Amino acid sequence: MIAKDLALLALAVMAGIAVVAPSGPARPVLVLLALLLLPGAAVLTRLDTPDPLTWLGLAIVLSMAVDAGTSLVMLWSGLWHPMVLGAVLAAASMAALIIDLCMRPKQAHT
Repeated sequence: MIAKDLALLALAVMAGIAVVAPSGPARPVLVLLALLLLPGAAVLTRLDTPDPLTWLGLAIVLSMAVDAGTSLVMLWSGLWHPMVLGAVLAAASMAALIIDLCMRPKQAHT
């Protein structure tokens, strides 16, 4: 579980660098992976999943729901800024993953 959280954090950092850096072939792939995995993975930090395929499916579906819901709110409010949305989702996801990593050692000792 710790390796999965660290890999997701690395994906978030790489996607952030790809967005800031000049356009290249890795940019769309990294951003798409981040959008499809990070928000759902942040939600799944509080849930136990029986196997990796279930986790992956839930992460993708939850990510798509979070992405669609936040996009709808931005559209309805007239404040459409997709770069800001991506940054906020990435920051919130990274915060949830970091909190999960920090809480794991404490849970193991109790």
